[in-house]
Amino acid sequence: MRRSFITLLGAAGEAVRYFGLIALARAFLGGASGKTTLALLQFAASPHLLFAGGFFFLWLDPRRYDAFRPLLAAGKALCFLTLGTLLARFALGFLGELPPQGDPGTLLAAMGAFLAWDAAAGLALVRSLRVRPLEPAEPRPATPRTSPEPVELE
Repeated sequence: MRRSFITLLGAAGEAVRYFGLIALARAFLGGASGKTTLALLQFAASPHLLFAGGFFFLWLDPRRYDAFRPLLAAGKALCFLTLGTLLARFALGFLGELPPQGDPGTLLAAMGAFLAWDAAAGLALVRSLRVRPLEPAEPRPATPRTSPEPVELE
């Protein structure tokens, strides 16, 4: 079993990405956010940690968790699309809609960095699907068919 450093890096990067997205959302919410709002935001964003778990398990046992690569690739594509549309919306002049707490240029650069990470992770997953296509699953041992036990008659 050969472990790839790329997938371990992906797991760490996804964990950093989650906390970065929380910090980015906190900066965009600014003074309008209370503790309840931030807790709800962390709860709503927690499924992003599944990407960190997925990459970690791909590193831990690539053969066993190989079937999850297409699901991770689809999830990264959805993250790229949603964050890309959000970045485009703010970059095209809707910066006044939400009061950012920090510098808008820095916040947009952070969003761009997260978008680049999503693109790189998604492309790496898609490339790994092309290089090493999914193998059919090993058949599971099944119980033999039940049949009545032959009885000796005297």
